[in-house]
Amino acid sequence: MRLNSFQGKRLLALARGGDYAHAGETESIDLVWNKLPKDPAQQVLDAGCGRGGTAAYIQRAGWGKVTGIDIEGESIQRARQVYPEITFDVCPVEQADRIGSGKFDIVCCFNSFYAFSDQPAALRAFAHNSKPGTQLAIFDYTDPGTFKESALGQHVELLGWHPLILSTISDLLRETGWTLDTIQDVTIEYIRWYKTFSDRIRELRSKLIEECGIETWEYASNFYDLMHETIKTGHMGGAIVYAKRTANGHE
Repeated sequence: MRLNSFQGKRLLALARGGDYAHAGETESIDLVWNKLPKDPAQQVLDAGCGRGGTAAYIQRAGWGKVTGIDIEGESIQRARQVYPEITFDVCPVEQADRIGSGKFDIVCCFNSFYAFSDQPAALRAFAHNSKPGTQLAIFDYTDPGTFKESALGQHVELLGWHPLILSTISDLLRETGWTLDTIQDVTIEYIRWYKTFSDRIRELRSKLIEECGIETWEYASNFYDLMHETIKTGHMGGAIVYAKRTANGHE
């Protein structure tokens, strides 16, 4: 199985106690959004929204009117059923410029950017569907330079992973219509979040096995133990990257 599949996201949601597939659940959402403007009328794009829990939390907290996009159709179908007040669309992030009826004020990615197969194309699409001054927040894993050589970096689950490389992120943003604002390191928080999550998977063993099967539970338990160890030993980190759309955009 893959943990970013519908069944994988279901297990993560059960373990996290909500429809979240990113580290830190609501704590991390608050951490990211505390540095962003709060306006229920502004338009927000949640790129890689999964089962919709993050999008719903953002909108219900009054940060804006949220549109969530994801390429996984089953997750979007479920999100529409559970959170009917939120707009959800099946859409590759590289085609985010076709979503919505107007330009977005804020674009956010919660542990999804690493999985984008064409990160520059995604950033350009976000820029095309934004306005000058639109804010971008990327909450994600970072590669300090040794990730690919680590045991986690060789794991089949992570084939196609592209964690943020902070030394090159400014250039990537500039080339795709964005200007880097600030970078906030959250590696210490990631270590704590993944230790808590690994412990929770073990605590909920019986329930998760009943719902998802023992093979799925064992896979997830081993994977997140490895994830925690990789971050704790410095082969991967976490950061929040804040940027703004440049005045002339990127055509």
